Amino acid sequence: MLTFIALAPNAPKMAEATAITTFRILSQILFFMLYTF
Repeated sequence: MLTFIALAPNAPKMAEATAITTFRILSQILFFMLYTF
């Protein structure tokens, strides 16, 4: 994963998109858990 980001021509945008996607997924999972329980 780190190697793929390092080899990508647009590394900063790639890292930012990955962080945003990860945060959105984690927030959705957390919201689903709070909503379920």
